[in-house]
Amino acid sequence: MASEFDIIARYFSFAAAGSGGVVLGVGDDAALLQAGSEQVMVATDTLVAGMHFPAAASPERIASRALAVNLSDFAAMGAIPRWLCLALTLPDNDENWLQAFASALANGCAQYNVALVGGDTTRGPLTISLTVLGQLPAHALSCLRRDAAKPGDDVWVSGALGAGAAALSLLEPAAAKSAAWRPTAAQAQQLEQHFYAPEPRLALGQALVGCAHAAIDISDGLLADAGHIAAASDVQLVLRGDDLPIHEALATLENKQQLQPWVLAGGDDYELLFTAARDQRSKIEAISEQLGIRCSLVGSAQAGSGVILQGANWTMPAATGFQHF
Repeated sequence: MASEFDIIARYFSFAAAGSGGVVLGVGDDAALLQAGSEQVMVATDTLVAGMHFPAAASPERIASRALAVNLSDFAAMGAIPRWLCLALTLPDNDENWLQAFASALANGCAQYNVALVGGDTTRGPLTISLTVLGQLPAHALSCLRRDAAKPGDDVWVSGALGAGAAALSLLEPAAAKSAAWRPTAAQAQQLEQHFYAPEPRLALGQALVGCAHAAIDISDGLLADAGHIAAASDVQLVLRGDDLPIHEALATLENKQQLQPWVLAGGDDYELLFTAARDQRSKIEAISEQLGIRCSLVGSAQAGSGVILQGANWTMPAATGFQHF
């Protein structure tokens, strides 16, 4: 069966870069378009109840997650979000639900200085599709992109990993019931907060423009998203398991068979995975300190293909990340 990315490549890659004002088209976290003398960044994400969030989640949490997930694509490009379109599919027109959802979305838009400018509503299973439009920072000559990693680059990860998948294991009733690990109330709260309100690394992405070579946000899973950079850039990424930053809420989890798949392949972390030349280390460390965002040096890029995981106590999981098909 064709994967999500096979479907895109096979059927929907007919808009080649360089045609119709397309600077960077299908295949990255967002598209970059030339509109007269201006460049516009565009990204779309769709979240479906029961697939991307629990169907019973509150409308406030759904709105928060939908916006953050979409803005994370802009973080991966080093872009500034400006405008938002919402396509909302609803099973019914529950006005209490709509009021709560709209209020939370408005708060998020105010937080990130994004204006809701249009959209559509229709009836059907609960689905939220957001299209974000924006611009590059004034200092940027280009955006961050997946296909620009070079042999010899360092590989970095922002923040910490594993919280998204761990949270989902608690939010899914069947998984939570059978889980061997029982987090404390404080840990569970941390994990749920991360799942429903991940922090898109917008400031970091913008600061990395002109410093990093390639970048992607970790949504499908570290290994899967590293594979996207490797494939697009025609390089091999070598990741050191012992250097991977693990979320503090998972500090008491000693079962490596449970922890490692969350860190390596769980996804929903919405951190940035990026590559940069070795001579940029001090600049990246300075950016990290200035923004208060941890950036960990976790590997390197070299000639070859695919992703290699190093570490005597680390095992490549059977599935390297989330796939729709």
